[in-house]
Amino acid sequence: MRNAQRYRNHNERSHADRLQHDLRPEDVIATVQNPWARWGDVPGGDLLASQLILEPQDRELAELFNLVRSDQLSKGAVCSDPFWPQYPASHALPELSPGRIPIAALPTGDVLSLGIEDILKNILICGPTGGGKTNSIKAIIAAILESSP
Repeated sequence: MRNAQRYRNHNERSHADRLQHDLRPEDVIATVQNPWARWGDVPGGDLLASQLILEPQDRELAELFNLVRSDQLSKGAVCSDPFWPQYPASHALPELSPGRIPIAALPTGDVLSLGIEDILKNILICGPTGGGKTNSIKAIIAAILESSP
């Protein structure tokens, strides 16, 4: 019994030491700048990171940061899309509204859309045979006609 308690105390101290060691300011900054962490998707993520840099001894902040970091990095790890880090931050794209034509649904849950005026200026649609170029053009023309008065 006594050994079990000693082991538990040692593990708790080791975990706390790892939290402190793992979260040096440069590690926090590296996480925020890591494109696979997609830190811009985390509501309040910048505030959390800056508070942790200012108060590195705060264990609650460190634990929360580690949980969020782990969650964000695991999303990137399970995503098979090689473009995952390059997508805009969630909710950074303009909302789909009248006058905007949906182009693609992104894995972030956002819809990539273009304004009709942008499409009328320049557009290039390319892809392999059977890739959906004609259907895309038909959908764009239909959306333009629907939104016209």
